[in-house]
This record gives sequence, structure tokens and C-alpha cells, in this order.
Amino acid sequence: MYLTIHHVQFILVAQAPIIHKAKDLEWTTVFVAGLAEGLLPHKKSLKGEELREETRLCYVAITRARENLYLLSAKWYGDKERELSRFITALQGS
Repeated sequence: MYLTIHHVQFILVAQAPIIHKAKDLEWTTVFVAGLAEGLLPHKKSLKGEELREETRLCYVAITRARENLYLLSAKWYGDKERELSRFITALQGS
């Protein structure tokens, strides 16, 4: 089976400036990778204004897709087991 994807925009959550640059832009298909606790939100941004900023960044990333949105997370990143990002669990609850 072959999968052909045209005009795909990758937004890497590990590179927050890319998400900032995505404001007011949209793509047909968007992949948001790294949705695990400690990555998004980042382990140094779990409280206060930093967490609010991470939440805003995640919102910007997931609202860039016109048709297809893929939220990606792995159970293991390197040698560390990670929990699913609170942002995904919040979406599941809504």
C-alpha cells in the first residue's frame, strides 16, 4: 500500500518559534509531533505564565489544519517513558 501526501506542513513542537510563525497561516494537513508530558508542555513550563504560553502554542499548532490534523506522541522518547500530553487528554475529554 502506498500513501501519497501532497503539500504537508510539519510543525515541530520542539521548536516553538515555528509555531509562533504559523499564526494566521493554514494548511490542508498538519502533523503535530511530540505531544508528551515534558515535551509539550515542556518540563520547564509546567506552571503559571509558562504553562499558559505552552497552551497557546499548542492551540495555534492544532488550529492550523483545514482538513487533516495528526496529533503524534510516542510512549518512549530516547530512554524515557513519557505520559501522553495533557493537551491531548484535554481534547479527549471535550
